[in-house]
Amino acid sequence: FQVSQNPGCDKDCQGEFPNLVHVSAKNANFSTHFFTAASAVFGAPSIFIVKSAKPNANVTLDWKKLFDNNMYDGIKIEGATDIYGLSYLSIFDFRDPSDNSDLSIARKSNESFQEYYLTQFEYSLAKVDFTPDPDTGLIEIHYRSEPRRRHKLLKDGGHIEVKASLWIFIPTKDDEIERLQGGLSFRSMISFHGLTILHPDSKLGVGVALFSNISLSSSGDFRESKYLDDFDGSGRNRDFFVHLNEESSRSFVLEKPFEFPPNQTTPKTTSQTMVLFRAGATGQLQDKSESVSVIPGPQSPLRPNQKGRLSRSLAKAIYGRNVDQNFQTVRKIGKKKSTPIGIRLQHFALAAPGQLSAKYASW
Repeated sequence: FQVSQNPGCDKDCQGEFPNLVHVSAKNANFSTHFFTAASAVFGAPSIFIVKSAKPNANVTLDWKKLFDNNMYDGIKIEGATDIYGLSYLSIFDFRDPSDNSDLSIARKSNESFQEYYLTQFEYSLAKVDFTPDPDTGLIEIHYRSEPRRRHKLLKDGGHIEVKASLWIFIPTKDDEIERLQGGLSFRSMISFHGLTILHPDSKLGVGVALFSNISLSSSGDFRESKYLDDFDGSGRNRDFFVHLNEESSRSFVLEKPFEFPPNQTTPKTTSQTMVLFRAGATGQLQDKSESVSVIPGPQSPLRPNQKGRLSRSLAKAIYGRNVDQNFQTVRKIGKKKSTPIGIRLQHFALAAPGQLSAKYASW
């Protein structure tokens, strides 16, 4: 494995504080590449995994493209088959005097619903581990919002933090670490510190954008679905299973991967990894001494103004122009046609009075 910060970025580039971290891990048959970022260059705090069919895949970062208004293909990974991840797109609050926390209704009809996009903040890279912890196999990366750009949520000196924990290897048979599949998984946490909100009876929460290049359905992203391929001319169906918000604590098995036959880019037959997004059912209040339930809202496509928040984003740099495409009904995929990118936004509310959550909450 190798950990690098802003690789290939010269002195002038470093002065822009892109805050990009790249972690590469090699296997005998493939390589895995973690990318994390939060900055004016890469937008909202984001974590992505790219799996390549090549153990020694070339990774190219074109900083000229990354600083350009058009970031397409600023990051290219040779032989990439799987690209998935998440972005913390927003923090929201809404008045909830009845304490029912119905996010679907609040987003549509609650006039007090306010969404604050995390692209509006500046960030610093507070911590990056260049070697994994020998006991846990973890590398940790921390981002923190900075007060240089004034924002109403932070006007009283508050800040937010986003932490990513990457499993580089599985050091023990501990069920949790085993379940999270060392080298293919990450855990992330966002925390609020002294935020300023308008109403004491508000609910506070987070909007998370989920990304995957596996999905084809405009309505079934990240859920059990079916993949239709025509790469070998047979047009046969291949099934894959992706579960979102699975509440069971038992291990999940990465089963029934679908395979791509050899081609010029990937000389070996390669398979894609199933994507599971497991949202924590509880958060913490009062400096982790008190638990609070986390209420998930429905998934939805990004609205045009929300998708505009990806104009500078890690997703745009990695996916390229595919991140802009809309879903169309697809019955057959030709060899030259790109797979649509599954993008969904999901809101999660903390079931606690907003003032408590704003003072300190982590999820």
